[in-house]
Amino acid sequence: MPRPSLISRIHELKYEMRRARLNPSEMPRLVSEYDARVLEACVSYSCSKAELLRTIASDFGKWIRDEKMPPLEEPQS
Repeated sequence: MPRPSLISRIHELKYEMRRARLNPSEMPRLVSEYDARVLEACVSYSCSKAELLRTIASDFGKWIRDEKMPPLEEPQS
């Protein structure tokens, strides 16, 4: 079954928020959009936030591979 575009967008936003070189000024916009897309998915799929996030968590790594995204880097200390 193909991944719904809304779930892909949630994965994309999660990926962006986890990038090591993310400009901190981008974070509020990303968090706001992520929360809005998660809420939209909860309404669409009639589930709680916890249920949705638990269900899609295992798909995140697959999405990274499917989209051929570069692996996430560990933040430099």
